Amino acid sequence: MIKEGKDYYGDMVDIVIYQEIKCIKSMCSKIINILSDKYDGFCTFITTICLQFIDSLINIGTENMTQYQLLNEYKSEILSSQKPESLVEVSMLILAINAKNINRTKIYHLFLAIFKKNIKLLLTAKDDVIRERNCLILSLYIEDIFDYDEKNISEFIIGIEYLFECVFQYHVNQGLSYQAANAIRDLISVKKYRQIFIDILCSFYSILIESIKENENILLFDLILEIILFIDNEYFIVEICNEVVQRILKEYKTPTRKKDKNKSYNVYLNKCFNILKAVTQTKEICIKYEVNFIQTNIYYNNIIYYNIIITLF
Repeated sequence: MIKEGKDYYGDMVDIVIYQEIKCIKSMCSKIINILSDKYDGFCTFITTICLQFIDSLINIGTENMTQYQLLNEYKSEILSSQKPESLVEVSMLILAINAKNINRTKIYHLFLAIFKKNIKLLLTAKDDVIRERNCLILSLYIEDIFDYDEKNISEFIIGIEYLFECVFQYHVNQGLSYQAANAIRDLISVKKYRQIFIDILCSFYSILIESIKENENILLFDLILEIILFIDNEYFIVEICNEVVQRILKEYKTPTRKKDKNKSYNVYLNKCFNILKAVTQTKEICIKYEVNFIQTNIYYNNIIYYNIIITLF
């Protein structure tokens, strides 16, 4: 998770959505989905026990344990063998795996009640795995958990800011950064959130620009493309393009590029060129700003690009 974020994120996508990898977690995930699809009672049971674990462990010492009737039947055996943090993160993962089944049952109301009650405490957790699970849950339920309303968006903004903070933790925890970037990427294209993202980006903009220079989170570049496509802010576009151009040149000139047998450098070049392509389709931007070219030859996908770029702006 910390050093191999891309692989970790890929495994998490499989565990939560596809269940195709032949590993224990993916196979267990598949079993959970099969049983939940077939038996409504199973979905209610496993969701309830996960929610009671989360609620009781977060509020330990402040809650009356007699209210957790289902949990009390299994509490002594499970609690004695697992750390509280592990039980919370596993419970959150199971809830994400079972999301489509939870949404169609009456248990969804209990799910929202527990997370609305505890989300602020969960967001203060220091455990990296719980933080990653927070991003996963927010990617699925952020609007419902924070009761999005155009007249009262303060708590919703807290959730979005949390995701941005996690995105920029790449050098500390790559898997966390990937999961957060994925959550934000899916939200930026929602029209009603546009002004919220413009305001939040103003706060995180300098960090975002700096990240373009060396961040290796591939989803970050997808996130930047979404900003270009859906956030109508000329200043963002100009600064992003300048840094993207420099990143292209850096990737091309990197000594390890020629030794890369898997040619993974193409991924970053592709992402960067896609961003520039999206910008140049906006004629108003191209007309308004003077385009200066960098005299260089770049071999890219066996094509030579002369006089390429674009210090646009």
